[in-house]
Amino acid sequence: MKTAATSRVIAALVVGVLLAALLFVIPAPAGFSPQGWHLLGVLVPIVIIWATEVMPVGVASLLLLTVVCVAGISTPDVAFSGFANHLCWLMLGAFILADAMMASGLSRRMALWLLSKAKSVNSLVGMAFLANLLMAPVPSATARCSILGPLLDAIMESLGRPSRSNLARYLVYAYLMACTGFTGVMILTSGAANGATLAFYEQMTGNTLSFIQWAGLMILPAAFICLCALVIARFFAGKPEPELARKLSDSTRLHDEYAKLGPMTAPEKRVLACVILVLVLWCFGDLVGLKAGFAAILVSALLFLPGMAVVEPRQAMRDVNWSIVLLVGCLVGFGAIVQDTGLADSLASAVFAPIMNPIHQHLGLLGICINVLLVSAIAHFLLPTPNNIVLAAPVLIAWGLSAGLDPAILLGLLVLPVAMHDRIVPLSYQYPPYYVMLGLDLVDTKSFNSLLAKVYPALALCVIPASFICWAMVRLLGIA
Repeated sequence: MKTAATSRVIAALVVGVLLAALLFVIPAPAGFSPQGWHLLGVLVPIVIIWATEVMPVGVASLLLLTVVCVAGISTPDVAFSGFANHLCWLMLGAFILADAMMASGLSRRMALWLLSKAKSVNSLVGMAFLANLLMAPVPSATARCSILGPLLDAIMESLGRPSRSNLARYLVYAYLMACTGFTGVMILTSGAANGATLAFYEQMTGNTLSFIQWAGLMILPAAFICLCALVIARFFAGKPEPELARKLSDSTRLHDEYAKLGPMTAPEKRVLACVILVLVLWCFGDLVGLKAGFAAILVSALLFLPGMAVVEPRQAMRDVNWSIVLLVGCLVGFGAIVQDTGLADSLASAVFAPIMNPIHQHLGLLGICINVLLVSAIAHFLLPTPNNIVLAAPVLIAWGLSAGLDPAILLGLLVLPVAMHDRIVPLSYQYPPYYVMLGLDLVDTKSFNSLLAKVYPALALCVIPASFICWAMVRLLGIA
């Protein structure tokens, strides 16, 4: 039986298909190639599918590439070129490693070990950030939230579950920021948005960043933005209740949970060795020509060898988030299509340049940051993450190239802030990690959403100085 929501989705798809057909009939306007104009038409129903999530994003992305080939907009070797790129295989290897970390209990042990040492609100928040750094190989912010969420749940239970308290609002927000805003921004493998942004940058400029270069450029902006987020959230959430803070300092719940784990098991040790090896290869593999994605596949394959297996191979492959792997591969291919058809250049010059150029001309570098903020915000409210990157990144990069921006400005003020904005200023309906925390009933949803609405505009403005920090890091490290 059709629901009203299903009927609306079907109606939207019908309209999208009709608009796509219309763009195939209407001649391409000045500034658009026929292929670019037709690609714009194909994107209309695909964007609706992405926005409504009526099918997995990876499948929808494959559908986009298939339709592009069938319609003669581009060739298969261009459309599916993304699967020869190491980035999608980086996500696959990271998912396998993450599954081993969780199946062996290593990720929970690391998080418990850190959190059991916290005896105050600030130390509890600090340990959450450190725990996320230790879980850096886990490529999903949702997965990291799924590990930390039950631990925070145990803490709240020991305090009497004060879901309407200032402390609950602040702690839940801080833990989400630890999962999404710090590790999620700084580590290339920590989310599809990072891989998608880098994929478009590679396709449209011919330049690339290694795993260690991405981390080096993003560590200070990520730290700055997270510090701003914690200060702003503390202000709007209110001071934690003194009686709850005292209970927290006396709680031994997590310490007892950690003691129950006992000594590190053999599977945990094997997984830990593989994690250390892959991090070393991610950091230094480029020196010997080993891309991060291929290093991830090599190390994750070790986990399937006799005597090493922590998870059953078939189960491990079923646990992979193939939708994200396919999405990243497809986005790399889409970047090639956009470049091949000239669509991003056409949109940048015909639609966005009249708006963005005056802002840039009057405000200089600050104007570039404001342009990034405007385009990212529009995309952010139109589509869920990481699909919004498909709209924002190509247009911004094409505009930057057409404006003749210095490579350091293009990378530091345009490319990196797109991924940063996507990670740090979502509302609860826009980002799956928020579903995990709110689903555990750790905090009153209404009051927490009120906090997010207050934090959002203030934190969005903090993206501007963070963008300048990105640019300074690009200059300092001489990467562009």
